[in-house]
Parts: sequence; C-alpha cells; structure tokens
Amino acid sequence: MCYDGGVEIEAWLVALIRRAVREELQEITRTLDGQRQRVAESQYLTVAMAAELLAVSDVFVRLEITRGNLKCIRVGRNVRIKRSDLDAYIAGAHKQKPRERTVEELLAPRRSRR
Repeated sequence: MCYDGGVEIEAWLVALIRRAVREELQEITRTLDGQRQRVAESQYLTVAMAAELLAVSDVFVRLEITRGNLKCIRVGRNVRIKRSDLDAYIAGAHKQKPRERTVEELLAPRRSRR
C-alpha cells in the first residue's frame, strides 16, 4: 500500500481508529459481563450489588435496611446482604399492600428533607 496521498492516509487512519474503538468496546463488554456474572453467583452481596440487581440506587437499599424491610449482615462497618434475603425481599414486595394512612397523616405538613 502506498500512503503518499492525503486521502489514502485519512481513510487508513479512520479504519485504524474504528478498529481500535471496536476492540476497546468488546473488552469493556467482556469486563461488564464478568462483573454481572459475579453478582449473579454471589451468596453475599454488597449494597451496590443489591442495588444493581434491583435497578435502584444504593441509598434506597440502605433505606430499606434501616426501615427493617431488608435483612443484612454487618461485618464491622461493612454491610452484606444474603442472596436469599434479597430474593425474599423481592418476593415480599409483590405481596405487600400499600399502608393505609390516617386523615391526620394525610393532612399533616410534610417534613422538609433539607
């Protein structure tokens, strides 16, 4: 191949960049698939892993733990959630009815979150 023309060099560079980007995306996809596989196979999950499985934020998972709706195991300052407890939480979420609120609760001013 002769790359003495500007157009030929440009086309060659575009092809080279496309190939590099494609290979990088494939590597990222393999890495993410491996992480998802580890999450699916883990017996004990971190808050982040549980949040990913539930498609919610870490904060929501922590709130559910604080409210007593989701069981956890504390190891020092770390929190771990048994896979079976998360499965039970998911199964229970489908059966729960919304809590009925009293007239006083409905009329009471909302607390500011700030």
